Amino acid sequence: MHEAGIINVKNVDFSSICIQRMKTSFPQLDYEVLDVINVAERFHQDTFDIIIDKGCLDSVL
Repeated sequence: MHEAGIINVKNVDFSSICIQRMKTSFPQLDYEVLDVINVAERFHQDTFDIIIDKGCLDSVL
């Protein structure tokens, strides 16, 4: 998405190890350790236009 020009992206994962590895590989992106099930506890409901779950997307494609 970032390579396509979409610049306002929040990358989340429940694994702090995953987030640390991604920060090392792509330091220009924005990351946060968070279980997406709890997204409403962390962010206001109008924060995101869309949430994409990569695991679900992998299953569909």
